[in-house]
Amino acid sequence: MTSTTQAGLPVQGRKAPDGAVPAFPGPATTAVCMIVAPVALAILCLLGSDIYKFHGHDFLSAMAAHHVRTQIFLNAVPIGIFMMMLAVVGLAGMAAVRQPRLARFGGAATLLGLCGPIFFVAIEFAGYQLSGPKYLNAGAYMYDQANMVPRISLNICGLGLIVGFIALAVATYRAGLLAKVPAILFGFTALLPIGFIGSVLPVSAVGFVACAVALVPLGRGLLARRPMPSQQVTPNLTTDSASTATQTG
Repeated sequence: MTSTTQAGLPVQGRKAPDGAVPAFPGPATTAVCMIVAPVALAILCLLGSDIYKFHGHDFLSAMAAHHVRTQIFLNAVPIGIFMMMLAVVGLAGMAAVRQPRLARFGGAATLLGLCGPIFFVAIEFAGYQLSGPKYLNAGAYMYDQANMVPRISLNICGLGLIVGFIALAVATYRAGLLAKVPAILFGFTALLPIGFIGSVLPVSAVGFVACAVALVPLGRGLLARRPMPSQQVTPNLTTDSASTATQTG
């Protein structure tokens, strides 16, 4: 009558346990992304804090003056955001066991919001290619226009990050995945759009640090309770015995 999920927790019948991780992305991937993504993104925000400027001319000039840091930032941030997305998918799936509506809404809104930084990095990568003296003015014009024109990444994604992380924080607290203080810290991840849109990356770094304080212990606990392959499914002894008796008869 008892089986275990991929997270290694017992299940009675077909009811999922508290904190059960969905098949995708799975416990190991979710745990690693919870541990790595917020820490890496906090470091990257600090790495690019004195390069990231609001006005295109200043930003492109700073990128041209710091080639190595700029390339690390532009190449690593999308990977970090992708890992953050996987962590959100796993976390929302875990919280949805007890808080399905709030967890699914928060997860969807957060994923939409995380598309924003990827869009910004694409614009910044294009600007970096135009950061040389010959193309600096054209690149600055392109960047400023991209920031001024109303678009989904600015008007919806920023709101998605704020609403999504707060909703997901409430869902994880109500689902019993995070205690009150870690859940509040996780909600502070909603600071991200202030840093990215306002070009004040230390603010985003604070959001990611708060996220790391909340999620790293949860990710470590998830890794610690991963079952061995032989432990993932405990046979239904009652059903198996009845089947054996029927076949023998």
